[in-house]
This record gives sequence, C-alpha cells and structure tokens, in this order.
Amino acid sequence: MAYRKTCERLKQLLQTFSCDTAVNLAQMKGVGKIKVRNIMKAREEYGGKLITHLLQCGVGPALLSSITQDPLAAEVLNCVLYYQRLTQGSLGLKIDSVVSMDLGVINSAFVHLGSGTRVLSWSHLHLQMPRPYSPELCYREVENVLRTLPSASAYCLELQTHRRASKNHTGFLGISVHLRVLEAMLYAVAQYFNLCARGRAKKKAAVDAVISYINAQSLTPMGHQVVVPSDLAEYFFLRTKKDDLCDCLLQAIAISEWSEMNQWLGSTQPYSLAQI
Repeated sequence: MAYRKTCERLKQLLQTFSCDTAVNLAQMKGVGKIKVRNIMKAREEYGGKLITHLLQCGVGPALLSSITQDPLAAEVLNCVLYYQRLTQGSLGLKIDSVVSMDLGVINSAFVHLGSGTRVLSWSHLHLQMPRPYSPELCYREVENVLRTLPSASAYCLELQTHRRASKNHTGFLGISVHLRVLEAMLYAVAQYFNLCARGRAKKKAAVDAVISYINAQSLTPMGHQVVVPSDLAEYFFLRTKKDDLCDCLLQAIAISEWSEMNQWLGSTQPYSLAQI
C-alpha cells in the first residue's frame, strides 16, 4: 500500500512539473533556475510526458524523494525508468499477463501471472538435454518446451550471473552485454522485495516471501494480494526444491507492478488511489 501512496505523490508532482509556472517551480526546494529552464524546454518538446526525461532535466530520484518527503519516491522512479529501459521506452505499455521463467543448468521453472495478481499456472520446466550434446537436438528440445508455455503479453527470462563471456570468448560480447542487462533486473527484483541477502539466505528469504503470499499473510509492495489456486499451492508445497518456483513468481510480480507504476505515472490523466 505504501507504494500506491508514493505513486499518488509522484503523480501530483509530475503534474506540477507539467503545468505549473516557471516562477512557482523555481521556488521548490532543490529545483532552481537551471532545472526550471530544462523542465520548461522539455515541456515544449515532449508535452506532458516528462517522466522519461526528468534525468535530463537534472531531476533525479533523490530530488523527488526530497520534494515529496517520501523515501520510496526514489525507488518508484527507479522501477519505472528501469521498466522503460526493458520495454524500450514504452511509456503507456500495460502488461496484462506475464510468463516468467527461472532458467538453471539443471532446474528450471515458470509461472503465468494474470490480471489481479492471479497465478494461472506454475510448474517446473523439464528440459531433457541430449547426450552427447547436439545443437540441433538441443534446439528441438527447447522449442518443444517453449511451445507448451501459455500465451501472455510479456515473457521474462531469468539468467544466472555466471553465464558471461570471458576475455577468451570475445565473440560472445554482444550476448554477454545483453545478459548483463537482464541480470541487472534480477538485482532490481531482489531490491524490490527487500531480498538483500545472498546465497542460501536469499533463497530462504524468497521462499518465505512466497509462502506468506500463498497464505495471504502479506501483500505485494503495491498492495495486491497474490491469488494462488489450491492445486498450484499444493504443487508448490510438495516440491523439495522451491527456490526456482519462488524466483520466477517474484520476478513476474515485480514486472507486473512496475508496468502498473509506469502506466499510472506515464498517463496524462490523474488517477485516484481507488483506480490503481
């Protein structure tokens, strides 16, 4: 719920940046004449869609937190800006459903999260890699597994940090850079759910967070209740290895809620808290 209130404060502040006079803006704490000049120029060039261009105007997350007197303002703006980078600047893009996958060398899992933060399907993925290794057979196996995934408006992949190109494999530099961007997302997800521990401690924290959602003991950072049907909850509790299932679910929730923040703050019309 705290994130909702923060979004409301940011929405009001963005409307002020978009509509108020230069004189009034210059009187705001930490803004000043140079930032006002940049804001007025951005308003002429981009209209009311200022959120994407705040950093160029010199208005960063720390300043927004100071103006709103809300420490979560910086986190919300960072989530929205990161989401826009992931979606290539799609300011109004709303994700209605997401398939999120946690990919491991041995164990993999996916979740299909629909509207209302409802889990539609949730399971481990079973990839039978050919031995000896054959690129053609491997491709066919991956293709067959992917064909079983449900249709969604967005797909999100988790990639582990050890999969990187070394100096002896410079031919993979482009792929490696792309993987770093995706892996940065994992760090953002961990921060979003306050999973700052590492290794086994992080896995336990993720499992504990998901169990609290299933048992309706806590809400998501945006104040939603995660709805997990009884058969999927039973599947989860019967699994010995739960961290893959937890990672893909938390990843899906984060992407869904960042999309919600992005649409709310990026819209031209004000929302009330009841509408989010």
